[in-house]
Amino acid sequence: MAKPRAGVVVQKYGGTSVATAEHISAIADRVASRVGEGGELIIVLSAMGKTTDELVALAHQVSRRPGGREMDLLLSTGEQVSVSLLGLASGPGRPGDLAHGQSVWDPHRQRLQHREDPIDRHQAHPG
Repeated sequence: MAKPRAGVVVQKYGGTSVATAEHISAIADRVASRVGEGGELIIVLSAMGKTTDELVALAHQVSRRPGGREMDLLLSTGEQVSVSLLGLASGPGRPGDLAHGQSVWDPHRQRLQHREDPIDRHQAHPG
């Protein structure tokens, strides 16, 4: 029997690593395997493939200077797709819960900045 691991492990997946349904299913398997080893696991997901680039280009088609809350919301949709697909791939009976963080568009760097989940997950998911 393997000795349980302690501490927190953070795994980040983005771009090509979440570009297809097969890749997301493989991540779900990897996550399920790692959860069985003990310790706390945090998964950080970015949008699939070139989704963020496509959304930024689309925003520039409809606005000369896209930004603000609308840009934050637009770009977070790509991440929400990845999170939802991982949840579906994980299926019922697999350990873990999905806590959503916050993404904020940084107009100076022309990219998303990620912030810690503003909701205490123990409060959101008691037990």
